[in-house]
Amino acid sequence: DDLVHSGRVFTPADDLVGKKLRVTAYHRDCRSLPQAESDLSRPVRPSPSKGTFRDRRLPKPLAATAANRIRVASFNVLAQRYVRTPLATKVMYRNVKACREVLEWEYRCPLLMRELMDVKADIFAFQEAEPRFVETVREVMPQYTVRFVEKNGNKGEGCAIAFNHDRFEMLDETVLDLASDGVKSQLTSEQVAELQRKWGDVDMFSDVFDNLGTAGQVSVLRDRQDTDKVFVVGNTHLFFHRNATHVRLLQAHLLAMAVKHELDRFQGANVFIC
Repeated sequence: DDLVHSGRVFTPADDLVGKKLRVTAYHRDCRSLPQAESDLSRPVRPSPSKGTFRDRRLPKPLAATAANRIRVASFNVLAQRYVRTPLATKVMYRNVKACREVLEWEYRCPLLMRELMDVKADIFAFQEAEPRFVETVREVMPQYTVRFVEKNGNKGEGCAIAFNHDRFEMLDETVLDLASDGVKSQLTSEQVAELQRKWGDVDMFSDVFDNLGTAGQVSVLRDRQDTDKVFVVGNTHLFFHRNATHVRLLQAHLLAMAVKHELDRFQGANVFIC
């Protein structure tokens, strides 16, 4: 067999399309330990066609940022559990009926990793992030610290903030419940009563917020080179329904309260909300 690559991340060239690969894994610091080999079950597939939206938007990898610049990127990853819903198959992705494999995780994951590595953000914010996505980011991009917050209620996905730990150190972190517990703990009883009055016959807890698993996170990061620079990063994925603007407003208010709390502690900090 010919060796085509050695390293943690591999992007097959076009001449490998249709061929099967064998992967050998070993401990890089202790080669005397046993190795593990695995023949990949599927042959190499072609990359997406040239001229796609991705190639037009990002024709080549971005350069790393200078010390006086910062790049923040936010991605809704699309959790696999939502790919096969009726809304997804009949509306959102109805144009891929002839090539459903492009929605499979095995196809999407390498493309997502390539995108992240090409963007080279100093700080990433992810929504609909599943545990396996988070673990893949940690493996493929070890220079990032990834803080993951899973939604309540066995949703199997959540939010994550990833930052380049060579540039930043984390000073503080807050995990937010943007469902019933969060509303009850962050608002006064008078505020809750006033909200319930405005909601009329709908019980805001048993009818709505008890059924939500929305979570959020706030991370406080300090620049290692310029320690006077502090960044407060808020991240969440607000509940979506076309008739639930009032729910999203309340969730956004809770996130803003958490961000303001950190700004009161770290005067002059910069804010990013994703």
